[in-house]
Amino acid sequence: MFSDGETSLLVSGSHDQTLVIWEVNEEKQTYQALHSCRGHARSVDTVAVDKSGTKICSGSFDSMIKIWSAVPGTTEDKSERIEDQHKKKIRSEKNQPLTRTPLLTLDGHREAVSSVLWYKNNEVCSASWDHTIQLWDVESGVQKSTLTGTKVFLSIAHSESCGLLASGNADRHIRIWDPRSSEGTVVKSSLSHHNGWVTTVDWSRVNPNQLISGSYDQTFKLWDIRSPKAPLYNMSGLGDKVLTVNWNIPELLLFGGADNCLHVFRSAEIIPR
Repeated sequence: MFSDGETSLLVSGSHDQTLVIWEVNEEKQTYQALHSCRGHARSVDTVAVDKSGTKICSGSFDSMIKIWSAVPGTTEDKSERIEDQHKKKIRSEKNQPLTRTPLLTLDGHREAVSSVLWYKNNEVCSASWDHTIQLWDVESGVQKSTLTGTKVFLSIAHSESCGLLASGNADRHIRIWDPRSSEGTVVKSSLSHHNGWVTTVDWSRVNPNQLISGSYDQTFKLWDIRSPKAPLYNMSGLGDKVLTVNWNIPELLLFGGADNCLHVFRSAEIIPR
């Protein structure tokens, strides 16, 4: 979320229905839970931080989307109540995270929210098991538009370079969407080569035509959307389901899986020249 060189802030979502905002000191190798964000009724499956680092968006299995303040120590915080001191480690008052409540709840999906992202400054994009992608205006809390598919959406990613959305679906396909389109369909193309649920997708930050994907089929793939019939690169044999991919750093491809490992690849060794 934020780093001043010595300390960093990060946010995590959990099956315990909360988000936690952490302060991490990399030099001292210490961390502290600053805020416990409470409001969801089921597991928090996806979180995203806006560009300013001041707001967090979360999506949950309860079908709700919530917007939270990411700024530590704001006035709406209150001390977390310890419900069962016999089951929870008792900490000193100064080390207890402060409870944070949502700034806004966006209610429009009928089933679990699988993926959220900040689409523009005050717009959020969400994908759901209800076969829809929805665009929201955070300022007004109004749903702006809906993209409707035929299968469960598991992940979405937005390319600032080309303006397109990529979705990973339960039918093993990756679909490329243009939410700006005024044509009859907003689906521009479909990438089909996985043999399992496509759980995660992410765009290149430097090439508007390239993206990576990960799947339950234990593979990750590199794609060029101009050649949708086959991936540019296929990596198999990871040993377990691929759950998340990240291409924030152009030189590195990151993959996390059910094998409890983070796999790191240098993009120069994979991307064709």
